[in-house]
Amino acid sequence: MPPNFYPAKLLLFGEHTVVRGSQALAVPLSKYGGSWQRSADKSRQYDLPKLVDYLKKLVAQKPPSGVGGFDTEGLSAALSDGLYFESNIPRGYGVGSSGALVAAIFDRFCLDKTLTINDLKNVLGLIESFFHGASSGLDPLVSYLKQTVLIKSDKTIETLSKVKNDLPMFLIDTRQPRKTELLVKLFADKCNTTPQYNSLIENELVPFVDDAITAFLTNQTDALFDTLHQISFFQQRFLPEMIPMAFKNLWLEGLAGDVFKLKLCGAGGGGFILGFAKNLATAKAELARSGFSLIECHT
Repeated sequence: MPPNFYPAKLLLFGEHTVVRGSQALAVPLSKYGGSWQRSADKSRQYDLPKLVDYLKKLVAQKPPSGVGGFDTEGLSAALSDGLYFESNIPRGYGVGSSGALVAAIFDRFCLDKTLTINDLKNVLGLIESFFHGASSGLDPLVSYLKQTVLIKSDKTIETLSKVKNDLPMFLIDTRQPRKTELLVKLFADKCNTTPQYNSLIENELVPFVDDAITAFLTNQTDALFDTLHQISFFQQRFLPEMIPMAFKNLWLEGLAGDVFKLKLCGAGGGGFILGFAKNLATAKAELARSGFSLIECHT
């Protein structure tokens, strides 16, 4: 990957469940990304000028190291000179459009990058909070490091430079951007107000997610496909509001057959749907017969 290119992020496993004790696995998605460019058209800067004001307030509050060493004046001068972030990452799709931008800003304008990985994640999360109100920092961390990131059950973070899995992956575009915060709140409310639901998540879905991550990282494709069926079935049954209506029948087709399995991509509710197939060409043909197309996904 070019040094000035900041990839999108794909959360393979751990959507929603990471806050209930599961592991999470996120990979850079180089099909989408962005880089710094210059243009006299300041409209391309979108919210960057407002972000500068936000960063100045963060610095004034003496936050953790990293933000405190931020060159806000340099960023302001660069914006005056026409700097903007050119990106093909779709917004509201769960693949880290704001995360890539935050990674690019941190990389170019942070004066102190000697941080532990946990501090780095926290600082990036503080910056990305400008866009979402709250951020874990995972999206910009993956974009900044350009590596696979594993969040373990004890919340420690591990970067993985070499990950190989032979089970083909793909994305389906729902053409429906979504608001992540609303879906996260919906899930949290159901867990916090319904003990039986929370028990299902922690005792059934969390183990499925952890098993899927283990199978993915050890390239056990048969075990991974079987576990993906369990995750897909659980999400279809217990998180139905996060599957767009137009894709519910296709989801059931995946469950009924042995060609592909679908799962939420991030928070769900729109954006992309993530799929895994035993054979990509067979899955492509079956999806086409149902009136859908897939986007090949290479991490």
